[in-house]
Amino acid sequence: MKTLEEIIVDLKTENPVLQFGDEETGYKPVNEIEYEQIIQERAEWRFNRNQERADKAKVDADKLAAKQSAQEKLTALGLTEEEVSSILG
Repeated sequence: MKTLEEIIVDLKTENPVLQFGDEETGYKPVNEIEYEQIIQERAEWRFNRNQERADKAKVDADKLAAKQSAQEKLTALGLTEEEVSSILG
């Protein structure tokens, strides 16, 4: 997973200039302070989203490992696959 600093570099590369406006009134670039603030906010959002996804993947992997371990233990006790399935759901 990328660090916050790496994400900031990516965002600055992807968005060397940020502009606001519309086709009717025209587009104007944001000033340097606003640019840095917006990039920081977007980077933090992306970092947090990536962290949440990584956390969920770890929880899912841990659940799967626990279930597999339980299946192996129950099978070692002599239970059939049907019995193990009915116990573990």
